[in-house]
Amino acid sequence: MSTKANHIKQYYENKKLLSEPIFQPSATEYGDWIVTIAFYCAVHLIEKALAQSPGRLHSPHHFGRFENIRKVRTLNKVAADYQTLYIQSIRSRYKCHNFGADDIMGVLDCLTAIEAEIA
Repeated sequence: MSTKANHIKQYYENKKLLSEPIFQPSATEYGDWIVTIAFYCAVHLIEKALAQSPGRLHSPHHFGRFENIRKVRTLNKVAADYQTLYIQSIRSRYKCHNFGADDIMGVLDCLTAIEAEIA
């Protein structure tokens, strides 16, 4: 099981990658990767918050994470943004969706909202 420190480290590594010029929101050529990286930034922020919650929760999989988000009252504020990122990441990874700049900005806005609550 990963620790709070592991999740923080992974979040910052993913966030650094997301800030590379190739992954700017206008670079829709790599929209699928922007969405995927943003989603995993959120995963690690949520897991960090779960690790420091009462009970020191850990999610064994995505569905378990949704359940844990419901259990931790302070995470209720980010539940909708996390769900949006999850859905968009599914579209990216498994449905080969082409994301436009507006889609990408929406995803990044969801990540920003989660960062504001957790980071």
